[in-house]
Amino acid sequence: LRFTLYPTCQAQASAWIRRVAEWPFQQVVAAHLQSPFPLTSSEFLRAFGFLFDQESSWEPQADQLPSLRALAQQLDGPTALSSGIWQRFTDS
Repeated sequence: LRFTLYPTCQAQASAWIRRVAEWPFQQVVAAHLQSPFPLTSSEFLRAFGFLFDQESSWEPQADQLPSLRALAQQLDGPTALSSGIWQRFTDS
């Protein structure tokens, strides 16, 4: 989602992430991970740091970028890589 959906709706996604981070939670239940697991609001924000032009808690490896670029362009069209989410990876 980071490289396919979020570039097309970065402002909306970042606003939603900020709203959720205001909740006083200490753990989360995720549909695609072993749950529940401990997570604070600041850790939640860091996981989505890429939406705020910051490093996130997961960054792709250089050898993953060509496949991610191709997928983003296939799903979102030729302007997919113009999103700020891709900015830090333009030289890779």
